[in-house]
Amino acid sequence: MNTSIKCLRPGEQYVNGRSVVDGTSYKCPLYIDYYTLVEFFGPPTYDTLTDKVCFEWVLKVNDKYLTIYDWKYYDPELVKSECQQWHVGGHEDSLPAVLDLVIFIETKRAQYDLQ
Repeated sequence: MNTSIKCLRPGEQYVNGRSVVDGTSYKCPLYIDYYTLVEFFGPPTYDTLTDKVCFEWVLKVNDKYLTIYDWKYYDPELVKSECQQWHVGGHEDSLPAVLDLVIFIETKRAQYDLQ
């Protein structure tokens, strides 16, 4: 499997003045902790408290854009210490990228467990 994954930094997700994640919505849960996400993808794209999200990674998976975000924790420290279920968001046609992301995470997690 040859999956390309890049975590975008703030400002990198805009094309022609529009965010590439406009129109994304929840697709599936992802069971992982905050520190493992940081280990696998680097710091979150956004780490400021909004109305319902404390941390969000904006990822380009192959040619699709996905987000990984906490939901309704309201407290960044609580997210870091207790959040084990994240949301994966994407566009309607992003299911193959979601599957590639989950396979990538599970493969990487298995590699860590073997070391």
